[in-house]
Amino acid sequence: MASSPPLLDDMLLFAEVVTTGGITSAAERLGLRKSTVSRRLSALEERLGIRLLERNTRRLRLTEAGREYHAHCARLVAEAREVNATLSESRGTPQGTLRIATLSLLGELLTPVIAELLLRQPRLRVEVSLAQTHVDLVAEEYDLALRTGPLADSSLVARRLGRVRTGCYASPAYLSRHGTPQSPEELQAHECVLLAEPGSDEVWFFGEGKAARIVPVTGRLRVPSVRAGQAAARAGLGIVRLPASLVADDVRAGLLVPVLASVTPPGLPLFAVYPSSRQLPLKVRAFLDLLSERGESLPWEEG
Repeated sequence: MASSPPLLDDMLLFAEVVTTGGITSAAERLGLRKSTVSRRLSALEERLGIRLLERNTRRLRLTEAGREYHAHCARLVAEAREVNATLSESRGTPQGTLRIATLSLLGELLTPVIAELLLRQPRLRVEVSLAQTHVDLVAEEYDLALRTGPLADSSLVARRLGRVRTGCYASPAYLSRHGTPQSPEELQAHECVLLAEPGSDEVWFFGEGKAARIVPVTGRLRVPSVRAGQAAARAGLGIVRLPASLVADDVRAGLLVPVLASVTPPGLPLFAVYPSSRQLPLKVRAFLDLLSERGESLPWEEG
């Protein structure tokens, strides 16, 4: 009778199932049969004496014990990858896959930087995930993330990149039809182009300190990216909030007009964050160095 796989192998397999979101996708990524992955998961649960996953025909859901166990498994995967990366990178060439989590607000604007990184580093691959919320870098196996605002997770190393300055913009045609809001509160009577994910509360922030104001906004159009929001605003579909650097050319050309510029906050602090480790992987260092090198051409300001 064939011996059972080592426990560590099954822990890594379990982590892969959770990361990929299912047995089928994990089997494809691991080069195993779906039945093999399912059998080994069941054997792992039997060996531990606990149920890790609730299964049905549509999805898998972690049990409370499964979430706790996955956190440990994810750390093992991260440590193993760090060891492998350290050994591989001893030759001085960034390689492997660089996984980046970033705000949907910034993701598309990073494309030129990522393109340059790939041209410089032919042995490197890059995966970018756009999200409205923060992800667990260790559990979801990301190398780094770009985040704005105060950082709550003290276990992460943070490198300040600058400040993201945003503003409200609309086309001259839209403002001619609907008027120009004179205060943030007047936005509630306007069509606003929304960038957030469906189902989320949409609020825009204005001013700072004691003068800070939070204004709920609504609109009939919700778009998945800043580029789509820019196009919608240019087409006269409403007022949109975008990075100032993205629309600078449109403002100069008269295609878009700044709205409420006097009360728009100067920007949110932007950080590159990554899991604490004794040695920063070369692939992460190469990306951070390129961000520093590009400086003024990036969609944020120093400060």
